[in-house]
Amino acid sequence: EEQMGGNNDIQHLENRIEKKKGKIENKRDKVKDLEETIKELQQMQSRKNTGSRAVDSVLSLNKDGVYGAFQDLISAEDRFGIAMETAAGGHMNDLVVKDKDVAMECINYLKRENIGRARTLPMDKIKDRSKSAKSQMAKKKKGVIGYATELVNYDDKYEKAINHVFSDTLIAEDLDSVKNIDGVRVVTLDGDVMSRGGSMTGGKKKSRKKKSKKLSQNLDPEKKKEKKKEVEKEIESLQKDIAELKQMKERKKEEQGSDEELRNEKNEIRDKLKDKREKRQELYSEQQKLKTKIDDVGSKKANLKAELENVKDDLKEHDYDEDELKLEASPEDLKKKKKKILRKQNSMGPVNMRAIEEYKEKKEELDEFQEQVSEIRQEKLEIEDMIDEIDQKKRSCFMETLEQIQESFGRIFTELFDGGEAKLVLEDDDIEKGLKIRGKPPGKEPHIIQALSGGEKTMTAIAFIFAILEYEESPFYIMDEIDAALDKSNSKKLSELLK
Repeated sequence: EEQMGGNNDIQHLENRIEKKKGKIENKRDKVKDLEETIKELQQMQSRKNTGSRAVDSVLSLNKDGVYGAFQDLISAEDRFGIAMETAAGGHMNDLVVKDKDVAMECINYLKRENIGRARTLPMDKIKDRSKSAKSQMAKKKKGVIGYATELVNYDDKYEKAINHVFSDTLIAEDLDSVKNIDGVRVVTLDGDVMSRGGSMTGGKKKSRKKKSKKLSQNLDPEKKKEKKKEVEKEIESLQKDIAELKQMKERKKEEQGSDEELRNEKNEIRDKLKDKREKRQELYSEQQKLKTKIDDVGSKKANLKAELENVKDDLKEHDYDEDELKLEASPEDLKKKKKKILRKQNSMGPVNMRAIEEYKEKKEELDEFQEQVSEIRQEKLEIEDMIDEIDQKKRSCFMETLEQIQESFGRIFTELFDGGEAKLVLEDDDIEKGLKIRGKPPGKEPHIIQALSGGEKTMTAIAFIFAILEYEESPFYIMDEIDAALDKSNSKKLSELLK
């Protein structure tokens, strides 16, 4: 199971590396898009400078009655940029002026200075076009956003110029939304146009979105270059992340190999210890047998010594009697006495002369077995020390992991409860006995998780699960009615945390 967990860790790291690579590819595509946009903007800026030189020249005079270029007098949301530019047609660079006299002065100035041509919109001459009945009906159709005049921002004093340029042009989502509308000019968000006569103009436009300075604030090529630099920095950061993930992957492989070696070594030690215990038991049984034999031999030796002493005493008595017999007894009495002594000697049985040698042999065997028992005890101590070392490493690794999960758990608990604190406590400081989860919601006393309310239990358990997932990420999560015991506010907190 531990090996499978290690393999899952490595696979998870590889998945994260692939995701980072995918992000890099997306960022590189974004850089290419930005480069194309920068190039197009620079070209557009160049064209704008060429086409608006006459307008800029007039504006530089700061002449009374010259209000400005049409495009500088309006603004709109970014998403309407293309539609507004298309709807305005060639009027975006028109000069909006007070009256016909000011318009003539501007035109005469351009002729005199030979600068170029410009179109003017004299406020006293242009017609304020009204909204047609057909356009008012078409405005109610699904997919039609509204009149162009309603979707731009402008000063009320320029309303006549705005109505003159945009008239009753409608802005729609796309051509499909207005294909059944007749007699109305419609412009889509992508810049496609349906004329009042029914002709349609459209096609792919290369990001002409946000071309007018007032319609968008992102036309500056320098801003695009800055954005490009930001994306390139993101790519560099992702590449660093990939390098770190690869290092983590290698460390995981090394740790997995080291763990495998430790497991094998531990199993080998256990097998060896089991063999030693069995051998020790065998030696102990043999020792007991030898002790029994030695006790038997000792008893026999003692008996033999006693018999030997008796024989010696009898012999002494015999010698003494024999001397006396030499002096006093008759030959017939001596013969009887001799027969009696021989019968007594025969009844004693033969003397075992190898008893002492057998005792020495058994004593040597006993000493050898005791030496083996001593060696086994020493090996046992060494194995127990090795097991203690492995247990210490296991505890150290567990405590390090617990510390990291503890930190995340406390932080996530505080986020979910808008305060309070929580911690994980080892039972009796023993990693084998399990953990106690203590939570202290704001304004309450600390309790173990079993003493909390249903919702508090759920939130505390969620904080603990998410803390573990923060330490060891998973490629996907499966949660079944996780918010069943939560109220609306806590469910919202949970959804924000999941994001």
